[in-house]
Amino acid sequence: MTRIAIRPFAHADLPELHRMVCALAAHHGDTADVTPDELLHNVTGATPWATLLIADAGGPVGYAALSRRIHLQWGRRGMELTNLWIDPVWRGGGAGRMLIDAARREARALGCAYITVGTTEANIAAQKTYLRAGFEPQEARGRRFCCAL
Repeated sequence: MTRIAIRPFAHADLPELHRMVCALAAHHGDTADVTPDELLHNVTGATPWATLLIADAGGPVGYAALSRRIHLQWGRRGMELTNLWIDPVWRGGGAGRMLIDAARREARALGCAYITVGTTEANIAAQKTYLRAGFEPQEARGRRFCCAL
């Protein structure tokens, strides 16, 4: 297999990013309705809502999306690893760990004290990956709520 490199998102990645975002949604039983234009706006607009890292093996084969978090009461910045996707044929070769390590470096470069990630209860493979990468399980603290705008 081709060597994998981790790099920032580039505009030329948009079609493959869209494909991978849709694949991740399908993997979780969801249907993605995001358009390529919406994706581009969310990662390159005047106020980017996510930082994207691309696993590249002659083209994108995976990605990690990071969003900013903050605990104002403790003065601690953080990042949430909101998405991590590796195309199935590239799994098991270290691309996921490379993206996690790059996400850590990105968070540190932004002055973050922590990085968080969540999984579904059923996604044991992802849970094992994050534990091997040094993440520690966190107990849910209360309920979260959402209000559509």
